[in-house]
Amino acid sequence: MQRYFLRKASARRPAAHQLAICVLGATSCGLLAPASAQEKTPRLEDLVRSEVVVVTGPSVFAGVVTAPGKVATLCHRLAGAASYEVQAIDGPRYPARLVASDQDRDVCILQADNLPARAADIANAQSSDQTRVARVLINKDGHYRFGDLQVAYQGRVVDGIYLELKPPILSSESFVVRDGAGVYDWKGRLVGMASVDTSGPSSLTMALPVEWIAHVDSRMPPPELPLTAAAWMNQARALEARGNRDGLLRNNLRWTEDRPQSAWAWNNLGNAYMFSREADKLPRGMAAYQRAVELDPRLAVAWSNLGNAYAETRDVPRAIDAYRTATRIDPAYSLAWKNLANLYIKTDQRSEAISTLKLAASAGKGQSRAQALNDLALMQTDPREAAETLRQAVAETPGDPLLWNSLGATWQKAGDLDKAIRAYEVAVQAGPRFLAPWVNLGNAYAHAKQPAPALQAFRMATAIDPKYGLAWKWQGVLLAGHERDYKRAIAAFIEASKNGENGADLWSELGASYQQDGQLDKAQEAYGKAVEREPKAALHRARLSWLYLAQRRLADASQAAEEAVRLGPLEAIPWDTLGSVRTHQGQWPQAVAAHRRATELDPRMASAWINLGTALNETGQFAEAKEASMQALRLEPGNRAAQTTLGVSYIRSKEFAPAVDLFEKLNRENPNDALVLANLTSVYRRTGKTEEALNAHTRLQKLDIGLAQRVYDQELKAQP
Repeated sequence: MQRYFLRKASARRPAAHQLAICVLGATSCGLLAPASAQEKTPRLEDLVRSEVVVVTGPSVFAGVVTAPGKVATLCHRLAGAASYEVQAIDGPRYPARLVASDQDRDVCILQADNLPARAADIANAQSSDQTRVARVLINKDGHYRFGDLQVAYQGRVVDGIYLELKPPILSSESFVVRDGAGVYDWKGRLVGMASVDTSGPSSLTMALPVEWIAHVDSRMPPPELPLTAAAWMNQARALEARGNRDGLLRNNLRWTEDRPQSAWAWNNLGNAYMFSREADKLPRGMAAYQRAVELDPRLAVAWSNLGNAYAETRDVPRAIDAYRTATRIDPAYSLAWKNLANLYIKTDQRSEAISTLKLAASAGKGQSRAQALNDLALMQTDPREAAETLRQAVAETPGDPLLWNSLGATWQKAGDLDKAIRAYEVAVQAGPRFLAPWVNLGNAYAHAKQPAPALQAFRMATAIDPKYGLAWKWQGVLLAGHERDYKRAIAAFIEASKNGENGADLWSELGASYQQDGQLDKAQEAYGKAVEREPKAALHRARLSWLYLAQRRLADASQAAEEAVRLGPLEAIPWDTLGSVRTHQGQWPQAVAAHRRATELDPRMASAWINLGTALNETGQFAEAKEASMQALRLEPGNRAAQTTLGVSYIRSKEFAPAVDLFEKLNRENPNDALVLANLTSVYRRTGKTEEALNAHTRLQKLDIGLAQRVYDQELKAQP
C-alpha cells in the first residue's frame, strides 16, 4: 500500500522572508493547546468579567483585563482621544489613563483604578495544538455565550501567531466581533485580541497574538505619543491573508512614512518587497532589512530576513553572519536556526546543518525546540535515530498531532508497525480533523493485517476531505478484499477516480470488483484502462486472463496468461494464473509445472499451494497433493479450499476415514457448501453409506443442479 507522510516543514524548504501563511489541514502551525488535566476551565461568568467596554468620546470598543485595574486594548482605537473610560459588565464607567503602549504590536495598556474586573487567563498560542475554531463572547439580550469562529489563516510574526477569523460556513447565525475583544480557545483561555480590518472589499476579523498582550503588560513600555490612527500591522496581515501583494507593499511603505523610526515597519517593508512582483525587489528588500537592524540591532527577525536576502545574492558569508547574529540575539528563534541549516545544506555542509539544528534544539524550548528536533529528524538517515529525536520533540509539545504523525511515519519506515500505529493513534486523538494521520493510520493498520480498523481510518479520512481520492481507493481495496462487498467497493473506486486517482492500480482493482460482482463487460473495460496505463505490468494481464476464463474464452485467457508470465517471469501471480488456465484446458502436467513455479517464487502464497494440490490430484500425485494442501493450511489455518483439496487427496488415495471426518466437519461448519456436499456424497458412496450419500446428494440438488448431475453420473448412476 502506498504511504502518505505529511510531516512538518522540511529543513529543505526555501528560506522564508515573509510571514508564514498556514491554511489549517495543509501544514503545521501551533495554535490553541488544550489545557492540562490539572488546569481549571474558566467559567463563562468569569470570562464575562474579564472583558470591558472602552469609551473614547463617541467611539465604543472593547478591551481585555490583564491585571487588577489594567486593561489591554488596541492602540489605533485610542488615537486622537482626549480622555478614556472603561466600563465593566453592568457597572459604572471608570476614568482611565494610558500607562503603556507598543504601537508596532498595536497593544496599549489603560489603568482604571478600582475597576471591578477579573484578569483573563492567558494561553500560549505558539506552543500548542491546532484547531479550526476560536471563540469570542457574544452578548445577546443581556445573555452571554460563546460564538465560534473558524481560523482561516495563520501568520507567524515576531513572538506569536496572527489569526484570521471567519464565521463557520454552515452557520445560520451572524454576530459582530468588536475591536479589542478577547479571542479564546476551547478551554476559555485568551489567545488573542480581535482587530477588524476594513481596508479591503470586505472586512476581515484578525486576532493579534496573545503573546503581544503579555509582552506589553509585563514590560509596560512608556506611551509613545502621538498614537497613530492606522492599524499598520493588522492591515499588513489582512492584506497578506488576502494575497494582495501590491496592497501590502503600499501599506508598508505608508507604515514607514508614518513611523520612520520603527524597525518593525522597515522589516515588514522588506517582507512586502520580497513578496512583491517588483523587478528590483531584492535590493529594495535588502535595504529595508538593513534599515531595520540599524534602528533596532536587537530585532532578530530582521537579521534573519537580511540573511535570507544575502543568501539569494549568494553572499554566503554575510548570510551566515546575519543568521548567527539573529540566533545570538534570540537563541530560541527557530526560524533563524532553520534558515542557517538550509544554507548549510545548499552549500553541501551537511554536518554543519546537523550541528546547527542540534544547537537550535538545545537553545530552544517548547514549540521552538520541537520544530528544531523535527527538522533534525528529517536529516537523520537512521529511522530509529530519527524516531528517538521525534520522541523528544513530542515530549516538548505532546498535543501536536503532526509531530506524532511524523513519529508514526518514522517508526513505520523503521519497520515497527506497532509503535507506528500507537503514534498515529495519538495523532488522531490530538488532532481528529487532520487528514494525514488518519491516512497513515489506515496504511499502518493495513500493513499490520488489521483490515477492519484500516477501513475505518480511511473512512475518517474521506469524512474530513471527501475529495481525497487515495483514501477512497484504499476503502475500495479493503471493502473488496476484507468485506467482499463488491458493490460498495466499486462505488469507492469510482469516487477515487472522480477525485484524482487515475492510475493503473485503481482501474485494475475496479475491474476485479466488477468481475466479482458479475459485471464482466465493465470489468473488461476497466482492465483495458489498466493495461493502457501500465502496459508492462503483469498483474493486469493476469486479471484479464481470469476474466476471459469466466467468459469461457480459453484461447484469449491462455494468450493473456502467457503475456503476463513474459512480463513478470519472477512474479508468482502470473505463473499461478497460467497454471489455472492450463487446468481449464485439461493440461494437467503443464498446470502442475506452472503452479509449482508460483510456489517457488512466493512460498507464502496459499492460493498457489491449493491450486498446485488440485493439479497434483489430477495427475495422481496424491502424497504431494496432500503436502501442498497442508502447506496452504500452515499459512492460512482453516482455509476451506485447502481443506477441500486435502479431502479430495484422501478420497483419491482411498483414505476414506480421514476424508469422511474432514468433509463432515466442513459440512457442519457450512451446510450450504455445494462442493463439500459433492465430495461428501462421493466418500459416503465409496464407504458404503448409501443412505447418507443419497441424502447428501438430495441437498446438493437444491444448491447446484449441474454439479449434482455430474456427481450422479460419476458416483450414483451405476449403483443399485
